[in-house]
Amino acid sequence: MGYLWGQILFLNPNLFPPPMATSTCVKCKSTKFEAVLQNPQGSSFNFIFIQCAACGGVVGVTEFYNLGARLDKLAKKLNVDLDEK
Repeated sequence: MGYLWGQILFLNPNLFPPPMATSTCVKCKSTKFEAVLQNPQGSSFNFIFIQCAACGGVVGVTEFYNLGARLDKLAKKLNVDLDEK
C-alpha cells in the first residue's frame, strides 16, 4: 500500500512527501535569507533584494511594489472582474 499525494501514488513511504532542495548561498553556504529594501545608486525606484542573511550576497531582486496586488486593487475600484472568461 502506498501514499496518495495529490494525483501521485508513492509506493515507497520514504519518498512521501517528495524531498525538496534547500536554498543555499553560493558564497558562504548559509541557508538563511532576508528581503532588504534598496534604492540602487542612479535608480529612481526602490527594489527588494533577496540576500543571504549571513554574508549579504544577493541572490535575487524584485520590484518594491507588488504589481499583481496593485492591479487587483485597481480592478476592484473599477468593478472589473479579472477572472472573467
